[in-house]
Amino acid sequence: MTKARDLANGGFGLVLVKPSTVVNGTDNGKGTVSFSAQTSVSLNDVFNATYDNYRIVCKISGGTDNDTILRWRLRVAGADDSNNTYYSASTYNAYNSTTFTNANSFPATSGLIPLISSNTADGAGGGTFDVMTPFASQKTTWGGFAFAKSVGISIVRGVFDTSTSFTGFTFFPSSNNISGKISVYGYNN
Repeated sequence: MTKARDLANGGFGLVLVKPSTVVNGTDNGKGTVSFSAQTSVSLNDVFNATYDNYRIVCKISGGTDNDTILRWRLRVAGADDSNNTYYSASTYNAYNSTTFTNANSFPATSGLIPLISSNTADGAGGGTFDVMTPFASQKTTWGGFAFAKSVGISIVRGVFDTSTSFTGFTFFPSSNNISGKISVYGYNN
């Protein structure tokens, strides 16, 4: 049964959030951002007081690097926060392998995200992750999973260990460049 309050607020859980501006990418007018052969892509003003928590959905491919590890920085007022306060941990396995490897980043000037891009020939590389309380003046946490044909499954969790109010983020690869699409959704409270 649908509740009247769910109909009134225009959604049933996730609402696509449109960035105010995009750096090194193009918004399709609805909020999905596409980019091609970039060393970074930034979305501004996607985190706000309307939602406490967010889901980021990505389809990423690498230029010439088959196993590009992706990182991110949180942003406010159009500038990345590169303070040494990102703590991340990931677990991943090689494609067709049962062996899992752990990678940690304690502390760092950027955080790991659960994406390892696949090259354009593979065509399979993407995932989702949730970001908790980025706009609130609290510690921002994130976690999620991804799959890339060349690498396998990647699971990441992390925290920005300072109470800061963020409005956006930047993705960038460990090497080479990336192409793909990003959508940000707010969880209805």
